[in-house]
Formats: sequence, structure tokens, C-alpha cells
Amino acid sequence: MKNIVKILSIFATLLILAPFTWGAIHGVLDPIAASTAFGLPAKDDVGAFFVRVYLSRNFVIIVVALVFLLRQQWASLATLMTVSILLPIFDATVLTQQLGHGAPLTIHIGTIIALALLSTLLWVHTANVRRESR
Repeated sequence: MKNIVKILSIFATLLILAPFTWGAIHGVLDPIAASTAFGLPAKDDVGAFFVRVYLSRNFVIIVVALVFLLRQQWASLATLMTVSILLPIFDATVLTQQLGHGAPLTIHIGTIIALALLSTLLWVHTANVRRESR
């Protein structure tokens, strides 16, 4: 069972990081389209620059998560993914403040749920690893 949790943890982490990677790449290459998909379209070069900077945070999260995954630092990875839940919450809050209650929040709510499920799985795996090491 513990091996299944480990395999699921690795697979789920990579599965969650894939759309983060796509979003970050898309944001750097086409910030206008990426910001429109996000729900708050950038309308000029300043807005496009902001989107590039804003989405670059995903690159940092991706790199750090991959380092933790490769080094099998499960508690660190679980902590990072748990804290990352705050990002789509913040994003949804900004969208709601700017656009009202009709803001497109589906992607953000889905991200919150996916990160919460991944975090739970990673914490279970972390507990298994700690039990094994005693």
C-alpha cells in the first residue's frame, strides 16, 4: 500500500505541475491570451509585462517542486503544495474584486481542489515515510 501511495504521489505531482508549466509558458509567450484565459485580459504592453512577471511565479514553484520531488523531500513538497493553495484563492479574490460575482472562477476553484487533494496525498505519503524510518 505504501508503494502505491508513493507512486500516486509522484504521478499526481507531475500531473498537477503539467498545467502549471503550460500556463507559465503560455503566459510568457502570449500574455494577452493567457490573461484572457485567466479572466482579466491585459490590454497593453504594461499589462502584458505584468502577466509575464505574475506567471513567472509558477516557474519558481515548478522548479522547486521538481527539486523536492527528485530529492524525495516529501515533507517539503507537501508544504509547498499546501501553501500553493493560497495562490488560486488570492487569484479568485482579485478576480471577484475586479469583476464582481460573475468572475470566471472555474479554473481557480479546480486548482484549489486539485492542490488540496495533492497536498493530502503528499502528507499521507510523508507520514508513511516517517513511520518507516523509525
